[in-house]
Amino acid sequence: MTDIELSLIVIAGTALLTGIIFLLVARAKKERLGKLRALAERHGWQFDPIQTRLSSGYTLSGERWTLQVLTQAKGVDVEPHTFNVSSETVFNAQVPTQPGRYILVGPAPVGVALGMFGERLQKRIIEQYLGPQAAGVRPVQAGSSTFMQRFMIFASEPARVPDLVTPGFEAWMTRWEKHKPVAKLTPDGLEIRLADVALKQPEDVEALVDVGASLSGR
Repeated sequence: MTDIELSLIVIAGTALLTGIIFLLVARAKKERLGKLRALAERHGWQFDPIQTRLSSGYTLSGERWTLQVLTQAKGVDVEPHTFNVSSETVFNAQVPTQPGRYILVGPAPVGVALGMFGERLQKRIIEQYLGPQAAGVRPVQAGSSTFMQRFMIFASEPARVPDLVTPGFEAWMTRWEKHKPVAKLTPDGLEIRLADVALKQPEDVEALVDVGASLSGR
């Protein structure tokens, strides 16, 4: 067998393997979307898949809330034909209008206690997530001792923080801690955001919707 024949065999084998992998990935994606669609139908939610050249995901919508899960390629990376891919999961819900009410919950920096935050750092965090209009927002302690060690809480009305930091909310935030979950309640509504992850399993989606929907009704 000549070198040319060996090369052709290798090329053909590589092409066949690539084709098989592509088909398996496509089948898995179809099955995953089918399960999410079935979940939506079971609960009476609206399910809309998202598929473009550089993005894929889906949107779920229910009464007064929307969940968007999106994976995007944000341009060509260092290597040709490779992409910088990012994912995020965002839950938004309408809540009764509360002018001037702001609550922010997010992961605490490793090794830094909330009391050690300088005023300048606090201001930067608040403006980044809530905007410069969030006046009167200050650090608050709420929830279990373990939760307070892992997450920072800022609020304009400390007495209303327990409306957001419930035991179910604590458990959900702690479970997804490695994905830097951030929840905020503003006059615009409730938002819960997970970075660098696209929720794909129906049970994970259902858990987030349950937490978000219960909080938005408060």
